[in-house]
Amino acid sequence: MQEFEKIDIKLGKMTFGQRIELGSIFSSEESEIDKFEKVFRCLHSFTPDPVDYEFLIEYLNDVISGIKFWIEKETTLLVYEPTPEELRAGVRELSRKVGEFGTIKALAKAYSKDPDEVLKWEYGKVFGILYTDLEEYKFQVRYNKVIESKK
Repeated sequence: MQEFEKIDIKLGKMTFGQRIELGSIFSSEESEIDKFEKVFRCLHSFTPDPVDYEFLIEYLNDVISGIKFWIEKETTLLVYEPTPEELRAGVRELSRKVGEFGTIKALAKAYSKDPDEVLKWEYGKVFGILYTDLEEYKFQVRYNKVIESKK
């Protein structure tokens, strides 16, 4: 069996690019074997030998548990309800068209980095940035409403 160092997914130690790819793998309609192999190609750049599957199952379960953890955090902490104006302007269509690349581009622009570099950042870091950016934005919207109500 090929030697590799396990990645603690739950701690956010995968890269942002790996998080995107893992989400795609687990949401695909592929067979469980194909998903199993793609996870190892994504995280460790190798395809496991069928004779090693038994030894890798526990790690795969840790990966799945870690991804579930992040999906739960994302769906509770990164929730943003578009305004009626944003909905009328087509924000959902924009989101469908640009997908994750919109986030990648925004982070790259904000930190003056190449998008490829952003994809190599640890996901825990990316999540923290996205969460604080969202909370700061929500605060700014509330603050602006307070200011406007005083006028």
